[in-house]
Amino acid sequence: MLEVKPIPIYQDNYVWMITKSNESSAYVVDPGDAVAVKAALDRRGLGLAGILITHCHWDHVTGIPLLVREFGCPVYGPAKSPLAQITHRLSEGDALSLWQIHPLEVWETPGHTTDHVSYIIPPSPEQPHCLLFCGDTLFSGGCGRLFNGTIEQLETSLNRIAQLPTNTEVYCTHEYTQSNLAFAAKVEQGNSVLADYIQQISLKRQNSIPSLPTTISQELAINPFLRCDELEVQESIQRHFGVYNAGRSALFKLLRQWKNQA
Repeated sequence: MLEVKPIPIYQDNYVWMITKSNESSAYVVDPGDAVAVKAALDRRGLGLAGILITHCHWDHVTGIPLLVREFGCPVYGPAKSPLAQITHRLSEGDALSLWQIHPLEVWETPGHTTDHVSYIIPPSPEQPHCLLFCGDTLFSGGCGRLFNGTIEQLETSLNRIAQLPTNTEVYCTHEYTQSNLAFAAKVEQGNSVLADYIQQISLKRQNSIPSLPTTISQELAINPFLRCDELEVQESIQRHFGVYNAGRSALFKLLRQWKNQA
């Protein structure tokens, strides 16, 4: 059975540590801080089987050199990344196996950055639902802002992710949920599911419990960036910008602009 645990780093990042029963090593996703990762491994007496990178931003990759020196492990990452430490460059449709057992699929999900990839562990007899490691593409209640990607790429990536099975567990890499939900509530004031979720997340954070993972089902119900087909979302965006009869892609672009200004 796979287990995924967060390693908090910096102010609001998570490194995700993937472990498996009876295995003496772990994989980590986006290790921005080697000291925190090594401490988490040491607490469980684990080695490091490999590093998975979603994109090249510093808070996702800074820990790589020290961890590679310590453990001599492979580094998997986007083929388009400028990061020199990547030993196995991955593109759309590539696959690898964790511990040579669990398949892992690679999706190119550009938008936040042009090099961004996401990793999907599909269901198996001992893992009954998908696991998605999506870096900064999708957040709970929001999505990544644009750096060198385009709004069209981001919309395409999010639409694709939204088609995953609804029980897919979503492991994004920032604790942005409360601020995202505050914005979502401005966009869709009549969403009772969103209002309930805000209360649930508030209670979790008051008790220092991570808001993540989320699920595709949850995000389809509360995330405005996945809800641009909903009438209230459309009307809210158009009212905010004073535009009317805008198409879905135009509304998505305006929504990202609104969030940037919020």
